[in-house]
Amino acid sequence: MNEQPIRRSAPLRGISIRLSEIKELYTALRRLVAEAAEIEIAALVRPPGMDDAVWASGPQHVRDQWYGVDIAIMGSNGEQITGSSPDLLDAANAPPEIASISFSSLKPYQRQIPNGTPRNWLEINLDFNKPALLDWQNAVSNPTPNQSYVAAVGHNSVWIAGVFDTVTSRLNRNRNRRGFIHREFIYDLGLWLLALPIGFYATMRASSIITRAPRRMVILA
Repeated sequence: MNEQPIRRSAPLRGISIRLSEIKELYTALRRLVAEAAEIEIAALVRPPGMDDAVWASGPQHVRDQWYGVDIAIMGSNGEQITGSSPDLLDAANAPPEIASISFSSLKPYQRQIPNGTPRNWLEINLDFNKPALLDWQNAVSNPTPNQSYVAAVGHNSVWIAGVFDTVTSRLNRNRNRRGFIHREFIYDLGLWLLALPIGFYATMRASSIITRAPRRMVILA
């Protein structure tokens, strides 16, 4: 019976981060994926009759071809940059305004083995889109829409924990103090604490002005 993989994901919110720090994160992710490659190699079973030279070349082929981390950078004006070089994360090569940056170790694997799934893989998306000031499509009690997340899937719980520790420890160092503004029910709280009192005050002021108005004034309903 095949063992079911462990699936773990979590949103990433309230983060301020420089492009150079994202590049450092990418380097750390590549190290993790290199560890995943060694886990895969350890699980390989030599087929009967395979030539020694072919079998000996297998581990390096896994390292070089199966395991990597793809980068996808989306610009706010529709630009799209993809590849696996860390240089893509240099300011000179990135779009002027970045909408999102994503990392995936699943895509490189599936280029070599279509529809295949590595024993352990990761996916991360950093969403830098800014919602409209007045977003009528978002329910007032919902947090500000954001598609940032970290996900790891695999058969090695220690490796998966390492992915989350690497990502969250680095990003939490850059957690901004305004993150609470984007949490659920903050709009409702602001409405009760600010908007409604101001509205009541404005109504009372208008009422007093109307009461003192000359009798010849006509108020149209």
